[in-house]
Amino acid sequence: MPEAGQARLQVYVLKIEKNGNKPTEYEDATSVRWGGSEIRLALADGASAAIYAGAWARMLVRRFVRRPFWTVAALRYRVRKLGGVWRHKHAQPGLPWYAIKKLESGAAATLIGVSI
Repeated sequence: MPEAGQARLQVYVLKIEKNGNKPTEYEDATSVRWGGSEIRLALADGASAAIYAGAWARMLVRRFVRRPFWTVAALRYRVRKLGGVWRHKHAQPGLPWYAIKKLESGAAATLIGVSI
């Protein structure tokens, strides 16, 4: 039982891959971080039509909970930087032509982040 004045918080993340997909093909991501008197939560829904959408979603939520970006300018800056890391990580020699085309288009995800 928490002491008087202390809050107790439990976070449960339930997830399931799309029907017919393998668990390794899960394209969404969550991240939680708390310290001191603040908790940060982020959820990203990776766009299925994009290549490596799950990896992109994971990068976004992890970065948000470490150091949130609250303004449009900060979001643009962070997305550009993370996009470079994402491309470098996934641009592997020997990718088929269709994967290279998808890689050039980039990944996409919807992100929501909160700080309490």
